[in-house]
Amino acid sequence: FQRMVTTGYPMVWRPADVQYLELEEHGGSMWQKVQIVDEKGFTHLLLYRMQQTEEGWRIGGVQILEAPAATA
Repeated sequence: FQRMVTTGYPMVWRPADVQYLELEEHGGSMWQKVQIVDEKGFTHLLLYRMQQTEEGWRIGGVQILEAPAATA
């Protein structure tokens, strides 16, 4: 799992900043949008499908979204 995260989602492994945005229900699933700024200052938007289990909420899937263009 660690290898998958570090190679497929490096911005998640050591983020400089994390902001939790909208939490919405679609098609019976809960989706959490998260904005992550990586160590190099690039912004990434990810959409997590959340699943409630007996142990609490867990990530059931993730999509990388197009981040808004940076302005100077």
